[in-house]
Amino acid sequence: MNKLRITLIFVILLFSYSSFAQPAKAIQKYDSLYHSCLDKGQDMYGCSMVYYNEMDSMLHVVYKMARVRLDTTVRKNLNREQRQWIADRDTYFKTLATKDYGTEGKDREMMMEDDKASYIRKRTIELLNRLTY
Repeated sequence: MNKLRITLIFVILLFSYSSFAQPAKAIQKYDSLYHSCLDKGQDMYGCSMVYYNEMDSMLHVVYKMARVRLDTTVRKNLNREQRQWIADRDTYFKTLATKDYGTEGKDREMMMEDDKASYIRKRTIELLNRLTY
Protein backbone atom coordinates (compact mmCIF):
# COMPACT_ATOMS: atom_id res chain seq x y z
CA MET A 1 0.00 0.00 0.00
CA ASN A 2 2.80 2.41 0.88
CA LYS A 3 4.52 1.78 -2.49
CA LEU A 4 1.28 2.51 -4.32
CA ARG A 5 0.88 5.74 -2.39
CA ILE A 6 4.44 6.83 -3.20
CA THR A 7 3.90 5.97 -6.88
CA LEU A 8 0.69 8.00 -7.01
CA ILE A 9 2.40 10.98 -5.42
CA PHE A 10 5.23 10.68 -7.92
CA VAL A 11 2.82 10.62 -10.87
CA ILE A 12 0.94 13.64 -9.51
CA LEU A 13 4.20 15.53 -9.21
CA LEU A 14 5.12 14.64 -12.76
CA PHE A 15 1.84 15.99 -14.07
CA SER A 16 2.00 19.07 -11.91
CA TYR A 17 1.88 22.35 -13.82
CA SER A 18 4.32 24.00 -11.48
CA SER A 19 7.60 22.40 -12.49
CA PHE A 20 9.43 20.26 -15.00
CA ALA A 21 12.25 19.72 -12.52
CA GLN A 22 10.62 16.54 -11.19
CA PRO A 23 11.00 14.52 -14.43
CA ALA A 24 14.57 15.75 -14.85
CA LYS A 25 15.37 14.68 -11.29
CA ALA A 26 13.67 11.35 -11.90
CA ILE A 27 15.89 10.75 -14.93
CA GLN A 28 18.96 11.53 -12.85
CA LYS A 29 17.71 9.18 -10.14
CA TYR A 30 17.14 6.36 -12.65
CA ASP A 31 20.60 6.95 -14.13
CA SER A 32 22.15 6.70 -10.69
CA LEU A 33 20.20 3.57 -9.76
CA TYR A 34 21.11 1.97 -13.08
CA HIS A 35 24.82 2.59 -12.64
CA SER A 36 24.70 1.34 -9.06
CA CYS A 37 22.97 -1.82 -10.24
CA LEU A 38 25.58 -2.37 -12.97
CA ASP A 39 28.41 -1.75 -10.50
CA LYS A 40 27.26 -4.79 -8.50
CA GLY A 41 28.14 -6.98 -11.48
CA GLN A 42 25.13 -9.24 -10.96
CA ASP A 43 22.23 -9.62 -13.37
CA MET A 44 23.43 -6.70 -15.46
CA TYR A 45 20.95 -7.67 -18.17
CA GLY A 46 18.18 -7.30 -15.58
CA CYS A 47 19.56 -3.88 -14.66
CA SER A 48 19.44 -2.78 -18.29
CA MET A 49 15.89 -4.09 -18.75
CA VAL A 50 14.67 -2.16 -15.69
CA TYR A 51 16.44 0.98 -16.89
CA TYR A 52 14.97 0.64 -20.39
CA ASN A 53 11.46 0.30 -18.95
CA GLU A 54 11.99 3.31 -16.67
CA MET A 55 13.18 5.46 -19.57
CA ASP A 56 10.30 4.31 -21.76
CA SER A 57 7.79 5.14 -19.02
CA MET A 58 9.42 8.51 -18.43
CA LEU A 59 9.16 9.32 -22.15
CA HIS A 60 5.43 8.58 -22.07
CA VAL A 61 4.96 10.82 -19.03
CA VAL A 62 6.92 13.71 -20.53
CA TYR A 63 5.17 13.37 -23.89
CA LYS A 64 1.78 13.49 -22.19
CA MET A 65 2.88 16.55 -20.22
CA ALA A 66 3.87 18.21 -23.48
CA ARG A 67 0.56 17.42 -25.13
CA VAL A 68 -1.39 18.91 -22.23
CA ARG A 69 0.60 22.14 -22.19
CA LEU A 70 0.87 22.94 -25.88
CA ASP A 71 -1.65 24.76 -28.03
CA THR A 72 -3.47 22.86 -30.77
CA THR A 73 -1.14 23.73 -33.66
CA VAL A 74 2.04 22.95 -31.75
CA ARG A 75 0.45 19.76 -30.44
CA LYS A 76 -0.32 18.58 -33.97
CA ASN A 77 3.27 19.24 -34.97
CA LEU A 78 4.47 17.35 -31.91
CA ASN A 79 2.22 14.41 -32.81
CA ARG A 80 3.69 14.27 -36.32
CA GLU A 81 7.19 14.61 -34.96
CA GLN A 82 6.61 11.85 -32.42
CA ARG A 83 5.25 9.49 -35.07
CA GLN A 84 8.40 10.11 -37.13
CA TRP A 85 10.57 9.61 -34.06
CA ILE A 86 8.84 6.27 -33.40
CA ALA A 87 9.51 5.15 -36.97
CA ASP A 88 13.15 6.21 -36.62
CA ARG A 89 13.36 4.43 -33.25
CA ASP A 90 12.01 1.22 -34.73
CA THR A 91 14.57 1.38 -37.54
CA TYR A 92 17.37 2.07 -35.07
CA PHE A 93 16.30 -0.81 -32.84
CA LYS A 94 16.36 -3.16 -35.85
CA THR A 95 19.95 -2.13 -36.59
CA LEU A 96 20.88 -2.90 -32.99
CA ALA A 97 19.68 -6.47 -33.48
CA THR A 98 22.44 -6.95 -36.07
CA LYS A 99 25.12 -4.84 -34.36
CA ASP A 100 28.34 -6.60 -33.41
CA TYR A 101 28.85 -5.87 -29.74
CA GLY A 102 31.90 -8.12 -29.55
CA THR A 103 30.19 -10.45 -27.12
CA GLU A 104 27.32 -12.91 -26.98
CA GLY A 105 24.47 -13.98 -24.75
CA LYS A 106 23.24 -11.87 -21.87
CA ASP A 107 26.17 -9.45 -22.14
CA ARG A 108 25.21 -8.66 -25.72
CA GLU A 109 21.55 -8.31 -24.78
CA MET A 110 22.49 -6.00 -21.89
CA MET A 111 24.47 -3.75 -24.22
CA MET A 112 21.62 -3.67 -26.72
CA GLU A 113 19.08 -2.74 -24.01
CA ASP A 114 21.46 -0.02 -22.83
CA ASP A 115 21.61 1.42 -26.35
CA LYS A 116 17.82 1.34 -26.59
CA ALA A 117 17.41 3.06 -23.22
CA SER A 118 19.94 5.74 -24.20
CA TYR A 119 18.03 6.43 -27.41
CA ILE A 120 14.77 6.88 -25.49
CA ARG A 121 16.49 8.91 -22.75
CA LYS A 122 17.80 11.34 -25.38
CA ARG A 123 14.28 11.90 -26.75
CA THR A 124 12.88 12.41 -23.26
CA ILE A 125 15.46 15.08 -22.52
CA GLU A 126 14.76 16.77 -25.88
CA LEU A 127 11.09 17.04 -24.97
CA LEU A 128 11.86 18.27 -21.45
CA ASN A 129 14.19 20.95 -22.80
CA ARG A 130 11.56 22.10 -25.23
CA LEU A 131 9.02 22.45 -22.44
CA THR A 132 11.27 24.30 -20.02
CA TYR A 133 12.27 27.09 -22.40
